[in-house]
Amino acid sequence: MKIKFLFALFVASTLVGCALQQPVQQISHQTSSQTSQLLTTNTVAANLSTLTAEFTTRIYSNRNDTKTQWYLWRSPERVEWLNISANTSEVWTKTSQDLWFYSKAFHADQQVIEYSPGDLNLLQVAPAWQSFAAAVDPGLLQKLSKTKKINPLDGFQRIQYRGTLDNAAYEVDWLPELSLATRVKIVEAGVTRVTELKRPLLISANTKAPQNISRYRVIEYSDLGDMERDPFVMKIQHSLFEAQEHSE
Repeated sequence: MKIKFLFALFVASTLVGCALQQPVQQISHQTSSQTSQLLTTNTVAANLSTLTAEFTTRIYSNRNDTKTQWYLWRSPERVEWLNISANTSEVWTKTSQDLWFYSKAFHADQQVIEYSPGDLNLLQVAPAWQSFAAAVDPGLLQKLSKTKKINPLDGFQRIQYRGTLDNAAYEVDWLPELSLATRVKIVEAGVTRVTELKRPLLISANTKAPQNISRYRVIEYSDLGDMERDPFVMKIQHSLFEAQEHSE
């Protein structure tokens, strides 16, 4: 059984999670869109400039209204999303062979779970650094329609995309020069999820995430099988890829 594209940080209760998760499932098996999706992916790779951004996700319906804050740090070799409330980060790091490692950092515990490209392949998890870098799955834009140009942001052109996929209405404000979504809205089954950029973009070659994880304990995925009784592993095992597969 192929693992669905889910990440503990981008869970279904957040807009970013839905924005990343749903399009991958819908698009990755549609051969008619593979060429256009590849072009979008290449554009994201080419425009992976170094920047820092803060986002807020609001999820609301008739019953609930919740907010989550995120930070994004992006460079050509590294993409990190920090969930401020959970105090966890998801990090994609590029190797010299153009392969990407995925890590989840638990800052309160100062520990990191690391998945190698081979681990991700074994688990049938598609590398998702493009979606993290762009704040939305880039393949989604190929399924939506350009509707209009909206007010520029910090001098950068901004384009709005809209469309409906599988009964979910999408609206994305996109910066093509930076390959970054500044607003993603999804309305589905009476629930509205909106993720918005909440501060001016900081574009600098010196942009760095404030958490220095270089001294954290690193646990490789391949070693988890021998650490079932480790207190930390027992505490966070529900958020690992294989745990999400078993929950299906």
